[in-house]
Amino acid sequence: MYKVAATSFISAIYIAYHMKNFILVLGMLTLCGCAGIHDSSLSNEEIVISETQTMAGDGDESISASKYNGIFAGIENTAQYDLVALAKTDPNLTTFVQLIEQADMASELSHGGQHTLFIPINDAFSELSEDSLHNLMAPESRAQLIRMLQAHILAGILPSTDITNSQHIESSAGDYLSIDTAASPATLTVGGATVLKPDVRAGNGIIHIVDRLLVSSEGIGRY
Repeated sequence: MYKVAATSFISAIYIAYHMKNFILVLGMLTLCGCAGIHDSSLSNEEIVISETQTMAGDGDESISASKYNGIFAGIENTAQYDLVALAKTDPNLTTFVQLIEQADMASELSHGGQHTLFIPINDAFSELSEDSLHNLMAPESRAQLIRMLQAHILAGILPSTDITNSQHIESSAGDYLSIDTAASPATLTVGGATVLKPDVRAGNGIIHIVDRLLVSSEGIGRY
């Protein structure tokens, strides 16, 4: 009887020992499985964040385009203004207007015949360093400033519908501006600048709003 009891006791110990190992192994497998699920969850979260950031960027671009399409939108008859007076009505164009006045060109553009202006938005002048912009406005740099502004001015009226890839456009600076047109999406690029809002009629000319400073096809450096 004692022998049987001893044998049963040993068997119980043996079973308990293996059950303990089984539980340990099961626990380790469970932990590994959880860790794998957790890692997968993190990967999905990272993808979602990336997609959200991309969508936010697209939204910002749409807001920007809408903002510039709205230039002069509140003016029922833009032709009642001359070119300079019309440009002064919009806060997105103040830098160009300031430079025109600094160069003493406002009178010519207001009363001196018909002109086409490619007016860069204020943000376009971020291409210039603060020192470069400051130097352009110095009295001793007036000739350089006038040349830079003349690159954005054409004699006569040129609507966007008359601009084609095969055309050479000569600016008032005597340089030629490169032309690039695309049908889908419909875009017009003049002198490396994209036209944001074309064909705004003034009393003595026409204005095209552009996103950058214009550069001639002869390769003149930035100002």
